[in-house]
Amino acid sequence: MYICDSNKEIPSYSTKRNWGSFSHLPQKEFATEILAPSSIDSYKNAVYNGADAIFFGYKELNARARGGNFSSLKEVTDFCHLFGVKAYLTLNISLKNNEIDKAKEIIIEAEDANIDAFIISDLALLSVIKKYSKAQVHASTQMGIHNLFGVRFLEKVGFDRVVLSREVTIDEIKCIKNNSDIEVEVFVHGALCVGFSGACLLSSMLTGNSGNRGRCNQLCRQFYTCYINGKKTNEGYLLSAKDVNMLDNLQELKDAKVDSFKIEGRLRRPEYVGGTTNIYQYYNTSKAIPEISDLNTLKMLYNRGDYTTLYFGEKDKIYPFAPGHIGVEFGRIVEVRSTNSAVAKMDYAVGINDGFKITRNKKEVGGGVVITDLGNLKYLIRTDKAVNVGDITLITTDNALNNSIKDIQKKIIIDTGIRIVHGEKPHIIASSQGITVEIYGEEDIPMAKTNPVNKEEVVEQFSKTADTLFEIKFVTIVCDN
Repeated sequence: MYICDSNKEIPSYSTKRNWGSFSHLPQKEFATEILAPSSIDSYKNAVYNGADAIFFGYKELNARARGGNFSSLKEVTDFCHLFGVKAYLTLNISLKNNEIDKAKEIIIEAEDANIDAFIISDLALLSVIKKYSKAQVHASTQMGIHNLFGVRFLEKVGFDRVVLSREVTIDEIKCIKNNSDIEVEVFVHGALCVGFSGACLLSSMLTGNSGNRGRCNQLCRQFYTCYINGKKTNEGYLLSAKDVNMLDNLQELKDAKVDSFKIEGRLRRPEYVGGTTNIYQYYNTSKAIPEISDLNTLKMLYNRGDYTTLYFGEKDKIYPFAPGHIGVEFGRIVEVRSTNSAVAKMDYAVGINDGFKITRNKKEVGGGVVITDLGNLKYLIRTDKAVNVGDITLITTDNALNNSIKDIQKKIIIDTGIRIVHGEKPHIIASSQGITVEIYGEEDIPMAKTNPVNKEEVVEQFSKTADTLFEIKFVTIVCDN
């Protein structure tokens, strides 16, 4: 070893070094990618919680006009690449004639920032990207590719990956993987659009705000009444689709050799992005059976209608009782104290200021916030509307959970060797992710006259990395007089 951690033996500098090029990235049995949604507020949470790649928008040419898009491509790609995470840029809208030049400028800027891939839905962009960038090109789900013929066409014209329609079955996925060489990406979690492959025109037709331009008014999430021959037959949120959760089907998709598992939610909060990424990566890298606690965590982070598994056998895709986040059932109202306060008996402990929705016959009747712990799993809740004994409480905001997710932070480990020996120049070796740097001082170190530097002092000084992305791992320290 080049530097020996012993004050009794000080080897010469001609000794061969054999440490310092260690990879701290987790190794997977099968490299299925976890692809996380990201905005300017959430991309670090995705990276810290185990994403293999993130996708995000930039400026206005993507399908999330309100998605917290980035102002600097280089900033996000540099951060991702530090942690070995890929960065995919969405340009997934149908372009107008006068927007091609603007798209070209973004493509050139993205290439300069070392973007890893573009996600597009307009074939016109393929030739532009091939001309100005070396990055991969992925076909967005908005292309509606759902069979082998469409996949083979994209493969032939130069696409590297296809994001399949949400409407495909497992047998269709297997057929595509077994008969093509292109990478295949499927959605595993998040919102499900009532329109085929997200190609809904309802908002555009009725309000002028196009979903294709990232400005969907989400008319599918409104309350409707259904009439047949003038007679009312049904009412509720009749077009509001449940959210997708494929955690129970993840192993089946891995066995089919799907290349990327995509999580939807560029408009979601950082804790949703981080928590969902973390759980899916855990089950992606193991063969564990999903635990109820993890399923409940996903529900607390965000869910509409207790989930659906796409087109893997389940036929019920609509949740007509509520259009938004319903959380997870945690208890019920056992006492009403006033028009805006009640006592709830919970199945599990909750925290002060945790938030709830309150339902009756599955329909939302109000909301609540915990204000006092009364003991024995009973809590005083401040409500925004009058509630009844027996109403169900569903937790929608778990502050302890949210804070624990947001507090997660990865560090880049730097393997470090330090040699401070009298009569020699001070010498430091630092190595991380295959890159090794050596630094020598300019002058020989004089003999200590009173208090020689010790290892503890060296560790203390070199551990002061503050709020940087780095953490020092001391492989060896040599101090001598």
